[in-house]
Amino acid sequence: MPTARPAVRGPWPLLAILVVTAVFHVYSINAQLPNPHAVVKNWDVDPAQWRITAAPDAPTASKSRLPKRVAIIGAGPGGSAFAYQYSHLTGLPADAQIDLFEAKNRIGGRVASEELIVPVLGDRTNVSLGTHDWGASIFVKENRNLVQWAAKFNLSSSEQGSSEADMGELLVWDGTTISFAFDPSSVGGKARAAWRYTTSPMATSREANAAAAALGKIYDDDHPAYRSIGDLARQLALSPYLNVTAESYLSTGSRWYFVNDAFRREMVDGVTRANYGHSIDEVHALAALVGFVDGPVYSIDSGNQRIFEALVKNSKANVHLGTRITHVDYDETTSTYSLATSTGAHKTGYDAVVLALPLDVYPLLQLPEGVHIAAQPREYHHIHVTMVVGTLNPDRGFTPTTANVFTLRTTPHIASIGRLHDLSSVAPGLGLFKVFSTAPLDDPTPSSQVITNLGYLFNRVDHIWRRQWYAYPVMVPTAPDAKDEDVYPEIVLHDAAPGTKAAGGLFYLNGMERLLSTMETQTIAATNLVRLLKQRAANAAAAVAGGPASVKKAAEAA
Repeated sequence: MPTARPAVRGPWPLLAILVVTAVFHVYSINAQLPNPHAVVKNWDVDPAQWRITAAPDAPTASKSRLPKRVAIIGAGPGGSAFAYQYSHLTGLPADAQIDLFEAKNRIGGRVASEELIVPVLGDRTNVSLGTHDWGASIFVKENRNLVQWAAKFNLSSSEQGSSEADMGELLVWDGTTISFAFDPSSVGGKARAAWRYTTSPMATSREANAAAAALGKIYDDDHPAYRSIGDLARQLALSPYLNVTAESYLSTGSRWYFVNDAFRREMVDGVTRANYGHSIDEVHALAALVGFVDGPVYSIDSGNQRIFEALVKNSKANVHLGTRITHVDYDETTSTYSLATSTGAHKTGYDAVVLALPLDVYPLLQLPEGVHIAAQPREYHHIHVTMVVGTLNPDRGFTPTTANVFTLRTTPHIASIGRLHDLSSVAPGLGLFKVFSTAPLDDPTPSSQVITNLGYLFNRVDHIWRRQWYAYPVMVPTAPDAKDEDVYPEIVLHDAAPGTKAAGGLFYLNGMERLLSTMETQTIAATNLVRLLKQRAANAAAAVAGGPASVKKAAEAA
């Protein structure tokens, strides 16, 4: 299942795991420092069992109908995955050309990994604190595409929740006071959590596993290509999770399980605020439940960005970094597309164009005349991530052993605080911390009483790194009677002479994010598009072989 969530062990799913590793999500997460002694060399899985096929081979006659010249705009998880999978598609013409355009000067999109170096740490200079992911910090065993590729490209991984940085207190904080604190790695802490939350962790985990099983059906080899996100949601029976808020879903009295108010308010809300920047009264149930599925959590030691770099490196794509596309145009006489860049350059003659970037965030990209997104615009959450080498402020109730801070929905601006690296050997309580917030955090002023000032959160600050970006769409519930076209953008935005040429067109990958925004779900969207192109190519070949009536029928099917 495409998800981000904690590793659950033993009879109390919360114990020792829940809150330490669940605070990280794909496009906005508190990453943990990989433990060099916990490298998963063999992945504990057989990647061959999870071979993700783009689709069964289409008839030979369809192979020449696959789009030969393809442009991909955006080199994030979706664009990178599509470039790799389409490059290795059975039947792709030998002279096929795939061009990958990325506005940034790197591969990965919102998956960004960086080695953090402190100029001075104790009596040392230029000290590396390891490579950390700003966002998209973890993936799980159920993320079959990511697991398969990490193994295929020999990328070593560490299981989260096992390093020294993970060990310590977890606090629930409202911005001024601590409402609950416990150490999930200690027997006493586990007992305190069990007393407070009773069977709520098990109930939440069981419900999350049911959602995971439903979504996991998409990996079946015979799963058909979906033409709309709404169709996919119905195929996988996800509507019960998408039509209500997470708070409503977990508080419904008619369910067999019981999730008490304390667990919903402190743990489920805390994890969801860390994962998606919103509380459980704002997002649909699926977005919250992905944080509570059983199993280990991984990150690539050299950064998760390496997965997508490897996909592109092992594709047949011509990579154009630092190239922003401003226009996509369509030529009816040749049934091909052309691209214009911000420098005025033009690329022409494409049979298909894949938009692998969120159009809600890039509205200045102009599409061919008459092409538009019918679905209502969706707000993307703007997050600020601040990495700090320092010590947490005891005036706020923090202690030298505090490892993670969950916030209540009443906490202004701060979503979560997590310790990535324990530096207590240099000074008591010193560590590398990662703070997610909805506003920029100012340089520290001693004794500041303003929560957005680092001096409010830390009483010592040695070094600061900052980044901000639009991380993910707000995954609000969908009204049961809502029309698909109002909620989810179409996958096929424009058809290039369907059923008569190369089954080409203008395609959009990022509509999938409205259902669930993760690295894995974007790779699933890429896999689906490859399947869809094969299906369209088969329809086109059959149409041409069957004459005009078949052409018309194939056009309707495509």
